[in-house]
Amino acid sequence: MPNTFTTVSRQGFGSRIMGAIIGVPVGIVLIFGSCILLYWNEGRTDYSKIASKSMVVQASQVDQSENGKFVSVTGSVSTNQQIGDGAYLKPSTYVAVQRTVDEYAWVQNEQTTSHSNVGGSANNTTTYTYKEEWTDNPADSSTFQYPQGHQNPPKPLNDTSVEATNAQVGAYSFDPQTIKLPTLQNVNLSSNNVTLPTPTTTVTPGTVQTTTTASSPLSDLTLASSQYIYGGSGSLTTPQVGDIRISYEALPSGTTATAFGQLNNGALGAYTDPSNHTLYDLLLGDRQTAIATLHNQYETTTWIIRGVGVGLIWLGLMMLFGPLDMLLDFIPIAGEIGGAITFIITLPIALLLGGTVIIIGYTLHHVIALLIGVPLIFAVWIGIFKLIKKARNIPKRGSGGGGSPPTAPQQPIAPYNQAPPSSSGSLFPPNNPANVQPQPSPVMPPQPAPYVQPNTYNPTPQQPVNNQGYNNPQVVTPGNQPTLENSGSYYEPPQQPPVVG
Repeated sequence: MPNTFTTVSRQGFGSRIMGAIIGVPVGIVLIFGSCILLYWNEGRTDYSKIASKSMVVQASQVDQSENGKFVSVTGSVSTNQQIGDGAYLKPSTYVAVQRTVDEYAWVQNEQTTSHSNVGGSANNTTTYTYKEEWTDNPADSSTFQYPQGHQNPPKPLNDTSVEATNAQVGAYSFDPQTIKLPTLQNVNLSSNNVTLPTPTTTVTPGTVQTTTTASSPLSDLTLASSQYIYGGSGSLTTPQVGDIRISYEALPSGTTATAFGQLNNGALGAYTDPSNHTLYDLLLGDRQTAIATLHNQYETTTWIIRGVGVGLIWLGLMMLFGPLDMLLDFIPIAGEIGGAITFIITLPIALLLGGTVIIIGYTLHHVIALLIGVPLIFAVWIGIFKLIKKARNIPKRGSGGGGSPPTAPQQPIAPYNQAPPSSSGSLFPPNNPANVQPQPSPVMPPQPAPYVQPNTYNPTPQQPVNNQGYNNPQVVTPGNQPTLENSGSYYEPPQQPPVVG
């Protein structure tokens, strides 16, 4: 029987674009929900800080003077009860016992790829792969896409946990069924602590015939190793579908642990701080180790939620671009390029948005960070603005800097005290000749007319000026007018002609 199956289905462009449009509000909800999750995560309580405020009491005897206070006690855990799993693990002085049953069963893995067609439709290829694995939660094979040949028998024995009704850490009692217990330890199995059923036999002369069958893995259980009890037709190294293996974890007496709680007449109960946070925990090791364990749990959970939150923001952003990607997918190559660009662009946006929410949430939830962080942020931004302003005020040198040097103030142009000559007889444009060079005339007149040479503005107070504040222009007669050159250009008058008083 093959264990890999492939199905191909076609999805039209209309169906795809409608799915992308529906995904837009879903993406918005994901983004906002993820931001709320990230903000809440930064305000979660680090219970190690609460635990560090507990009063330390000695485990050797009950200290009545600390009655009603939040305390921590480190000592050996013990109980006067004997418990087991009620099946195969013999009762002993366990504070808690956990039984785990794994079944060797079929597991369905599903993978789908999509190929776009011209016109916007797509061919979806789904591959179903079936493998045999150990699992503590075997799937119902009737839900498989191809159940034939991949049937899973029902799990014959369920997982279970058992706790003692009372226990002590040193001289202080606690309730194992309500306290938060630490991670349990593996139980090494042997004939001393395991009881297995004996197969029923029928004795006839000269023969021994067993009446058990392989219809249930519980019919023939064996101690396969120090970790597992095995049942079924196979073995631990070559299992068959439907075989089971049983393992145990427990908190045995004699384990050193630290308990946190409120002391009430020699018994530890749940402690609730003024902020309504409850702590009632039993952790392995001494007090410092227990506090470090609480802090590590807090840090691990915090980073997991941060990663999940940013990932959901990224998914929501890609869903916002879904309709655009679908429109581009009308031409397959354009859709692939658009999808790749969306995938790349949305990642830094998700990191920026998620990181911003994390920083804001952490700052607002922590007083010290609020008092230090907000002024620091303002100081950083003010410094950035000052640097930008200073950089803009610095003059740039050279033409290669993209700017020009500052220009000197322009001198006022002296107006003429008489009407300018006509354009036909003028040799210079109506500008100050001290600043503007005359332009050659394209046509040389047969006999140039006289022209007036204006004097440049002279602000010297000793120089006599007219009522307009400028020197009188010098009249040039035909006898002293410029000489024509053979080249067709006029003689250029001096830049500073003599001033006539």
